[in-house]
Amino acid sequence: MVAATPDEDVPLLGAQEPVTSNFWFCVVNLTKAILGVGLMALPRACCLLGLWPGVSLLALIGTLTWVTVSRGMLAAYRQALHHRQAQALLTDAESAEALSGGLASGGRELEEGQLDHFTGLVAVRMTYSDLVEVTLGPRVADILSLFLVGCTFGYSIMFINIIGDSLLGSEGLPGVLTDLVSALNLNPELAAWMLWRPLVLAGFVVFVLGPLSLKKDIATVNWLNATGLVALAAFGTSLLFLAMSAVMQGKAHAPAWGPNLPALGDDTTTRFLAILGILPILISADACHQNILPLASMQRPFSLATLDRIVAATLLIVTSFYLFISYASYTVFGDGIEEDILKNLCVPSLTPLVGPVAAAAISYTVRLGYVTSLVGSSVLNMYPLRESFSGLIFTHKVDGKSQEDKYFAPVTWFLLMLAYAIAVFIPSMWAVLTFVGSVEGTVVCFIVPGVLMIYSIQVARTQAQGEGPTSSRLWDICSQGVAVSVIVLGFAVMAARVLGPLFVHAPAGDSSHD
Repeated sequence: MVAATPDEDVPLLGAQEPVTSNFWFCVVNLTKAILGVGLMALPRACCLLGLWPGVSLLALIGTLTWVTVSRGMLAAYRQALHHRQAQALLTDAESAEALSGGLASGGRELEEGQLDHFTGLVAVRMTYSDLVEVTLGPRVADILSLFLVGCTFGYSIMFINIIGDSLLGSEGLPGVLTDLVSALNLNPELAAWMLWRPLVLAGFVVFVLGPLSLKKDIATVNWLNATGLVALAAFGTSLLFLAMSAVMQGKAHAPAWGPNLPALGDDTTTRFLAILGILPILISADACHQNILPLASMQRPFSLATLDRIVAATLLIVTSFYLFISYASYTVFGDGIEEDILKNLCVPSLTPLVGPVAAAAISYTVRLGYVTSLVGSSVLNMYPLRESFSGLIFTHKVDGKSQEDKYFAPVTWFLLMLAYAIAVFIPSMWAVLTFVGSVEGTVVCFIVPGVLMIYSIQVARTQAQGEGPTSSRLWDICSQGVAVSVIVLGFAVMAARVLGPLFVHAPAGDSSHD
C-alpha cells in the first residue's frame, strides 16, 4: 500500500453528525479560479500546435496538474494533518481539553484548525507556503512565498489591465464603454473624462473589486463565481453558434492535424523553442495549486479523497472547455485567430458571417461576460495573494490571532491599489509581467509540487519500513519518475522562456494573456 496516495479518510477523533456535501460548490469555485486570463490565448496556441498535438498537450498538462496536486500537495497535506493532529492529541491536558471542547461544540473552529462533523478529521487552515514549510523547511517556504506573491500579484495586474482593455479598448480591440459613449454622442470633453483610463479603472477598483475582495469567507462570493461561469457558458454558446453558421455556409476551416510549421519558425531549433514558448500558456491555463488549500478549509465534509475527486472533476471540465473553444474558434477563423480571441469577436469580423445585429449581440455579450468572469477571477486570486504576502511580512501572532486578520483590509487595499497603479501607469510592464508570470508559474505549479511528490513518497516509504509488497515499491519508483519528469519539464519551460528570446521571438510567447 502506498501511503503517499490520498485514500479514503479514516476518522481520527470520532465520528460526528453528517453534514451536507458541498462537492459541486467546491467544483464551481475551483473551476472559476482556473478559468482566467489564459483562456483567450488558448485558441491561438492550439492553432499553432495543430489538432492532435494540441489535444494531447492539453490532456497531458491537465493530467500532470492533477498528479502534482493529488500525489504531491494532497499527499503531503495528509501527512501534515496526521502530524499536527498527533501533536494535538499528545500535548498537555489543556490542549486535550480544548480539543475535547471543540468536539463537544459540534466542530467549531479551533486554534489548530477546523473539525469536520462527519469524519472527525481536523482540516488545518494552511496555505501553500505553510505546507512547504512543514514538509520542506522554512527557507524553501520563503522562496515559494516570493514566487507566489509575484505570480498572483502579476495576475492581479493582468486582470485589471485586461478589464481596462475590454471596457476602453486597445489595439485591434474595441471597448464596450468606448462604443457606448460614442453612441450617446456626448460632449467631447465629458466623453474624454468618461474614457480616461486611470479614472475608469480607479472607479472599478474602488467600487467593484475592492468591496468584493474584502469578503473573508470565499463562500460569500460564490454567486459571483456562478455568474462568471454563466458568462463563460455564453461565450462557449456563442462560439458554437458561430461554428455552426460557418459550417452551414461552407466557410468552416478544417483543423490541421499537425503543427503550423511555417508559423512556428524556419528551422527545427526555432520551432522547438517556439513550442516550448507555448507551454507556459497551457501550464498557466490549468494553474490551481495556490487555490487548493483554501478550498480544503471550506470543504464540507472534509475528506482528502473527496477533495482529490473535486480537483479531478474540475480539471476534466476545464480541459474539455478549453478543447471546445479552441477548435470551435479554429472552425470559424482558421489560421486568422489572433493571440487574443476577443479581437476576432468584434462586430466587423463577425458581420460577414452572421449579420450586423447578431454580430453586435455576440460581441458585446462575450466582452461584458468576460469582464464579469475576470472580476470573479480577480477576487479569487486575492485570497492566495493576500495569504502569501501576509505570510512574508507578518511572522508572529497577536493575542492568539494572526496579524493577517488584524490588517486584513489594509493589506487588501494596498495590494489592489498597487496593482492598479502598475496596470495604469506602467503599461510597458506587460511583457515583463507575462515573462515573470510564466517563469514563476512553472515553480508554483510543477517544480515545487514535484519536490513534494518525492518528499511524500520518501516519508511513506520510511513509515512502511520497507515491508510493502514489490508492486508498491515499483509504483513508488514510477511515481518518483513522474515527479522527476515534472520537475525537469518545469525547468525546461523556464529555460525556454528565459533563453528563448535570445534565439527566436516565439509566435505565442508575446501573448498578452498567458
